[in-house]
Amino acid sequence: MLLLLILFTLSFAAKTKGCSCMYTPAEKLLCQSEFAILAVITSQPQEIDEWHKSYGIYIIGEFKKASTQSLRSDNFILTPSNDGVCGQDFEVNQTYLITGNIVNGNLYTMTCDLVKNWDQLDEKRKRYYRNFYRTFKCENK
Repeated sequence: MLLLLILFTLSFAAKTKGCSCMYTPAEKLLCQSEFAILAVITSQPQEIDEWHKSYGIYIIGEFKKASTQSLRSDNFILTPSNDGVCGQDFEVNQTYLITGNIVNGNLYTMTCDLVKNWDQLDEKRKRYYRNFYRTFKCENK
């Protein structure tokens, strides 16, 4: 009986993630980010080091430009290597709204940043995100 209880408890532990994010409204995430782009994922992830991976991206729209970064349309984005350390997973050939920060001159996103599969959003949400920075006044970070 004790063995069953241990196995039952471990089955829940195996399903948990090491990274969790406090709920933050989309507006706050958009304001806090250093960039917000619409990008197609062009490659499978490449391991950079034991903690990071990069995805090739093709930027098709910039909603918020990083003031210190001039973005090329063909670029890459870094994220932690797995969801246990807040890494983001992307599917190749899918279009995403991606927000994040510039780290050592590179685009960087994590689980707690705003990332949405663009094709899964309805037209009202797409219009909202496209017009956000023109219509919403972000307060100081």
